[in-house]
Amino acid sequence: MNAERAGKVLLWAVFAYHVGYGILLLFSGEWSIRFAEAVMGWHIQGSPELGILGEILGCYAIAFGLMAAIAARDPVRYRPLVSVAVVLVALRLIQRVAFSDKVMRVFEVEPTRFWLDSAFVLVIGVLLLRPRLKLRRE
Repeated sequence: MNAERAGKVLLWAVFAYHVGYGILLLFSGEWSIRFAEAVMGWHIQGSPELGILGEILGCYAIAFGLMAAIAARDPVRYRPLVSVAVVLVALRLIQRVAFSDKVMRVFEVEPTRFWLDSAFVLVIGVLLLRPRLKLRRE
């Protein structure tokens, strides 16, 4: 699979995940909590305040997913958007490492689960970066 095709596949997956989870956050706080528990192993106590923050985060997730869809249609033309996705993944990794103890404690996440999830985020970043660098050279 060439770099452009690999980038498209991954960007469409990023689109689907973020738009899907964003809709859950925006319209169904209870389902988004269940999703976070199932996917990330987080134990979350819902509250009205958390629901509002989730709705706000849902808007950002949907927007990011739509940005990924635009980039997926033509990764060469929209290389800067692919770069934004790579930067977001890098920031998420920095955040995960910097606040790992707090996240594991507050959300009662098992360390093995937390670090495996973090490794998955790293793999996504590398998979996005690789085609981005190749697209730059072409």
